[in-house]
Amino acid sequence: MMERENFIRGRIRKIYNLKRDDFETLRDYNDYLERIETIVYNLMDGVDVEATEAEIQRFKDEHIDKIERNRRRLDEDQLWIEAQLREEKEMQRRLQISREEQKVAEAAKQEAKRKRDAIINELKESNTHAEIILDRVRKEQIEREMVEREEEQRIKQQEKHEREQRRLQAQTMSFGPVRQMGKPYQHVPPQLTLNGPALPPVDLLGDLGYLQNIKPASNRRLAGGYTSALGCMRALTEARIDLFAF
Repeated sequence: MMERENFIRGRIRKIYNLKRDDFETLRDYNDYLERIETIVYNLMDGVDVEATEAEIQRFKDEHIDKIERNRRRLDEDQLWIEAQLREEKEMQRRLQISREEQKVAEAAKQEAKRKRDAIINELKESNTHAEIILDRVRKEQIEREMVEREEEQRIKQQEKHEREQRRLQAQTMSFGPVRQMGKPYQHVPPQLTLNGPALPPVDLLGDLGYLQNIKPASNRRLAGGYTSALGCMRALTEARIDLFAF
């Protein structure tokens, strides 16, 4: 049963793939999500299958442009995954650079010791004046430092170019809109203006007998967060709202 539901949801998700910004209001988007669940349950339970299939085809024909666009568009989860992969790749690159720098530093340390020992031995064994030997060593050191500075500057320019290339690639890799971070979400319970008889507390619906004529929710609906009390409260709200308006 679960495999069948997963198959149906996967099929429907390929067609009903509209996003929140494809709708003018949040209510329209919520109605759209609710309709998807109804379609899934109809196909699962064999209810109005022919009419449901016709509805799916109409939706596909009417929204073909949006469906194709969203198939090419990365959602927030995919963007997050790609960002994590880029970050991990960058971390590995920095780690590799650090290891190479350590190897270079160790090799330079050993080379400096070798040259220092060679100079000491030359000063001990050579008949050349010490000032001449030291002057030659200083000139060689200056030449090496100039070469190292040029190489360091070349590496910096190369890294700057690579960063710019990654920045341009990140800007063009997604078909999705640029998302701007706003203020953190704070839930504010909605204030319902009933304009009718007061509703009973939802936790007392069973004790007051309101649930006697309500069909028990199936396990699938319970797994999705739906309860019989929610359906009962909705029916009571629709029955009482605006009764005092006349």
